[in-house]
Amino acid sequence: MEDLVQAVHPGAAIREVLTRTGGEIAPVVEVVCTNPDVRLIVKTYPSDQRWKLAKERHVYGLLPEDVPAPRVLHASREKGALVLTCLPGQPLSEISASLPPDELHDLYTQMGRILASIHRRRMDAFGYIVDGVYEPVPTNTEYMTSHFTRHLRTFRDRSNDPDLVQRIQKYVDQRTDLWRLCDTPVLCHNDFHEGNVLVDKTPDGWHVTGIIDMENAVAADPLLDLAKTDSYAPAHSRPHLDGLRNAYGDQPPTWPEAFPLYRLHHALELWGWFATNNNKPPLESLANDMREIVHG
Repeated sequence: MEDLVQAVHPGAAIREVLTRTGGEIAPVVEVVCTNPDVRLIVKTYPSDQRWKLAKERHVYGLLPEDVPAPRVLHASREKGALVLTCLPGQPLSEISASLPPDELHDLYTQMGRILASIHRRRMDAFGYIVDGVYEPVPTNTEYMTSHFTRHLRTFRDRSNDPDLVQRIQKYVDQRTDLWRLCDTPVLCHNDFHEGNVLVDKTPDGWHVTGIIDMENAVAADPLLDLAKTDSYAPAHSRPHLDGLRNAYGDQPPTWPEAFPLYRLHHALELWGWFATNNNKPPLESLANDMREIVHG
């Protein structure tokens, strides 16, 4: 840790190291320093995931200037660590349930403006982002078809629910033309939920101070991002999603028809992630969400 700090602030001394929330795969700590008095964020990656260091460094650099986000100060591939600026605030997920409705609605309104700004960054092809678009494909149809095929295969192999598998396949097959209507990929955070939104209270109210965790970023249809934010919003925050949508501005023209299709994708993907990691409690709820979507 000492050499990482020295790379940014030669002569600085570490006073305290605090564990930060998040970082399921990559541990995140806040390092409090003296000489100078500064706080830094250090995110470390396991040896088999150090490619994500290059990814996050690259994606932070893609963000438009008006998007509040940490700055990358130092990257060490050898140690598998990123050093970033420490933004004020805490994850919205830690306090959203206790906020008055008007204050939570205002934060979701701010989130809508930020997400719209992220989506103004156009990309050259559809695909997963590393230090560029990895295995790029020219169309949204090709990109989304490959994802659905992979996630549905996982669900088929692990769920023992052939009826739902068939219903999902039929639902998707009848709507694949909707993917074709998005011909311009944009930068998508692809994990834009309360756990990755930092907020802080000032004399004039609560403000979003930063967007963090770029590990899932993709080049895709902006509806993919909007649907994930919608899908991951906790029950107490769902009434305020209209604030996000209104602030976001004009949604893509495929919004009404395509939105459930993307929500189905996220539920299927998350089901597979939980199942692969043997986390069984959320599986039935996610399966019920999928049933509700495909039954209409």
